Amino acid sequence: IAAQLGIFMRWIWHQPGAKYGPVGVQKKPASQKKKTKGKVKASSETDKVEDVIYVAMEAEAKIVALNSTQSVVVALINLLPISTYHVFVDNLFSSPDLFRSLRQHGHGATGTARSNCGIYNGLVEAKKADKTGKSGFQFNEIKIIPTADNQVNQVAWKDNALVLFLSTVFAGDERTKL
Repeated sequence: IAAQLGIFMRWIWHQPGAKYGPVGVQKKPASQKKKTKGKVKASSETDKVEDVIYVAMEAEAKIVALNSTQSVVVALINLLPISTYHVFVDNLFSSPDLFRSLRQHGHGATGTARSNCGIYNGLVEAKKADKTGKSGFQFNEIKIIPTADNQVNQVAWKDNALVLFLSTVFAGDERTKL
């Protein structure tokens, strides 16, 4: 049905496992093999799982390290026609590093966040305390804390539960300022 409507869908083939990863997303160079008492030790399975995908913005720009899941977001956006996009993602992908990378690519991003995504620790503690009803937040209260580089806002909003999310879109007119 999608093809009949003229919708063209793109995807990146991904085979689970640290050895494979997403097609078209380049992994960082393998680290040098570790030496133990004169013997060369091959990388362990743990080392392979912790491989990081690097996304280069411009030749002189700082490289932001992303994991393979987050790198797929950037790779898919790069397949779209050149424009400025506001990307909405769920908490599987959200992290301050991904949002910083998207911002450096000229895109806005907003998405819910998990407690372990790298969000400000004070908000994580409030989320834990909220499970016992002691977060200190009133219903519909919002607390916003920018990252140290002022590129990503980290937000806590009290609904029935405390909701954590991240955004690089602050006023809504960033598209004209990028």
